Formats: sequence, structure tokens, C-alpha cells
Amino acid sequence: MNFRRAILWLLVAALGLPIAMCVLYALARLLEAMKDEAGANALGGVNMALFALWVIDLVALVIVQAINSMGGPPGSE
Repeated sequence: MNFRRAILWLLVAALGLPIAMCVLYALARLLEAMKDEAGANALGGVNMALFALWVIDLVALVIVQAINSMGGPPGSE
């Protein structure tokens, strides 16, 4: 496994997901102000799913960095 590539993609997700969550949160509040409760609730659910994905991504990033700092799995040379 190429740990540098995995770390790169995990970092991209770790930086991009909070931006997407902020945009969806703002859009959900806008829909709520426009009295579209169903749309606001749907976007709230998507936002919660993205939050869970972000937390999983951060944990995976820490684990992959730890493995990479130890030189990778045994026998990878």
C-alpha cells in the first residue's frame, strides 16, 4: 500500500469535508427560513452523515500516519 497516497487523500478529505458541512448547514438554515422543513431535515441528515465520515477520516488519518512513521507493515521492503 502506498502510504503517501493514502495520507494525501485522507488529508484532502479532512480539509474538504468541513467545508462541505458548513455549506450544507447554511443551506439547511436557508431552507428552514423559507419554511421548507422537509428540505432542511434532509440536508441535516446528509450533514450528520458527512460529520460521521469526517470523524472516521480523521481516525484513519492518524492510524495511517502512525503506520507510516513506523516504516510500514513488516516485510514491506
